[in-house]
Amino acid sequence: MDQKAVKYHDLVFELAQSDYRKRPGAVEEVFARLLKLDANLYISLWEYLLLREEQLLDTPAYNDVLSSKLFLKLHRSGAQRAFKAVTEPGEIQRVIFSRSAAPLEDELLSYMVGLIYTGKFDRAQPLLRLLQKNTVVPYGEYFIKLFDAFYAHNLANLKDAKIVTLKKSAARFLLEMVSKIRGDERALLTQRINELLHSRIEEE
Repeated sequence: MDQKAVKYHDLVFELAQSDYRKRPGAVEEVFARLLKLDANLYISLWEYLLLREEQLLDTPAYNDVLSSKLFLKLHRSGAQRAFKAVTEPGEIQRVIFSRSAAPLEDELLSYMVGLIYTGKFDRAQPLLRLLQKNTVVPYGEYFIKLFDAFYAHNLANLKDAKIVTLKKSAARFLLEMVSKIRGDERALLTQRINELLHSRIEEE
């Protein structure tokens, strides 16, 4: 067994002995050290905890640690690796998008905006379908935050900050997703999409 494997098993044993079910800070401490050792082992143990200890998500403090905080730690070590970990099918993706408030983090909002803005709807749609089932963040509330991020993204990337661009395909996709909202937000968001369409459209 090499030294990395020894250190990994030491950390797992330390976590198991830390009474982490009663002390969420213990999870953060061990994962911070694990990330310095190996990001892939970090992701693997994260997924294992979500698989075996999902009941911890019912406690707000643990939900925050096992979703937003672990994502943000990983993101700081490498954005693409973090996005891959939370958006590929698996336990991490399911928990992040259907059982936590992590999708409201600026980093994940910007990621979703990027998928929609570049027409990668096949990657955005499964995540949005999970968000429809989210037990922490109402779907309509998520879209309001997403539109704020969408406007900010476009304004930051335009020479004329008074003009917001939107591709026709993106507008169609957004209208389809917004139609799933049950509540007052649907009318508001439909109006915002139409405002984008009537300002300026990038041709396909």
